[in-house]
Amino acid sequence: MDTAARILGQAFCDYPVFTATLTDPLRRQAALPLTFRSLIRQFAPRGGLDLLDREGEPVGAALWADGTQDEAGLLVSLRSGQLSFALAAGLRDAVALMRVQEGDVRVHREIIREPHAYLLALAVAPGHQGTGAGSELLERGLARVDEAGLPAYLETNLPQNVRLYRRHGFVVVRGAGTRVTTAGTCFALPAEPCPLRPAR
Repeated sequence: MDTAARILGQAFCDYPVFTATLTDPLRRQAALPLTFRSLIRQFAPRGGLDLLDREGEPVGAALWADGTQDEAGLLVSLRSGQLSFALAAGLRDAVALMRVQEGDVRVHREIIREPHAYLLALAVAPGHQGTGAGSELLERGLARVDEAGLPAYLETNLPQNVRLYRRHGFVVVRGAGTRVTTAGTCFALPAEPCPLRPAR
């Protein structure tokens, strides 16, 4: 779990939603592995966690959630370790990220209400990007999704990621811009393509 949290934290350090909400780069670098460890504890038992090793070196991770699982709630967050994330990130930035996550949950629930698999995060270590590692991780998860006969859903802030997901049967069903206000600061995040892959 710690290896996957470290890979996800490093890979998402410059991701738009995190740079916009977790504004201090050093705190972001320390906080992201903690938030991914918390998310893994919360969602992997019912959704799945894939870790990809090549020649004994961990190079990528993918975290899936059961799309019917409650994604929010203070008690669940505290139990899964979000308090350590909030302390590392700083309260103002942690609140800003939680507001964005609440918006994501609303969009998610508007788009797909039926049972589904939700790809929360997929990351490949920088030295291994472009080697097919992302596709390999995606195929592992989608094999379980297909076996269960479920559709799959995800959000991404990076339009260049959409090409990978389209190759694996996803279609963009909505682009949703998120606007966050925190401590008097307003900023807009880029529109998030929301790819959906029908059940097979």
